[in-house]
Amino acid sequence: MQQGDVCMMVVSEFDGSQPRLDRNFVLSPENQRRHTLSGDYELYGNDESQTLVCNGEVTLSHPEHGKMVLSGIVEVWATREMDHITQSVRAVID
Repeated sequence: MQQGDVCMMVVSEFDGSQPRLDRNFVLSPENQRRHTLSGDYELYGNDESQTLVCNGEVTLSHPEHGKMVLSGIVEVWATREMDHITQSVRAVID
């Protein structure tokens, strides 16, 4: 699944090896138009990739993309784009 510059994939397991994050958004902590979470969830990881453990339905919202309802265990990461001239990769900024 994708919502703007955030990609997500439902997975069957979470090993608990990532640190827990106490916040209501995924990725882009410096961005004022972040993808926000509401509902009963636990978020693990870092600013590069995260695991969202939904305890019921969780809503992912963004002012430009609307709302998306998630459930289960969801891996979250930012889309990337390749500059073939400079041979560099950067995160897509929504």
